Amino acid sequence: MIQNYTSLVKSKLLAATVFLLSISTFTTFTYIPSEFKTGGGSCYQGISVLMTNAVIIFCLGLFSLSFVLTFLRKHEISVLISVISVIFWLLWAIANSMNQLIDGLLYFSFFAVAGFFNVYYHIQVRKIRIFSNL
Repeated sequence: MIQNYTSLVKSKLLAATVFLLSISTFTTFTYIPSEFKTGGGSCYQGISVLMTNAVIIFCLGLFSLSFVLTFLRKHEISVLISVISVIFWLLWAIANSMNQLIDGLLYFSFFAVAGFFNVYYHIQVRKIRIFSNL
């Protein structure tokens, strides 16, 4: 009975996490405020968008690695990798939002929330795994 409940909870959390990460990634790639497109003047236009896209791909790679490690039952490492990815994204968001605070918070927050949800998923799976091993 407990096994069925834990697998149901894990599958629902996984589906919600993957859905939220997918939607937030799509939104972050497609909705780019004009301040970020033209940031840096005429010589550097588009470089901040290119760098932001590279950072989001890096963070998605870390999130994907954390999912793989979770399925391999390396829960502590997957939580750590997820936390590192969220911290990296937040530092990038803060660095890019200094001049356009409101637009930056709106633009970077959706993927940050998805990242926090990813960390929450890995922590819950770790707790379920510990509870089911008792």
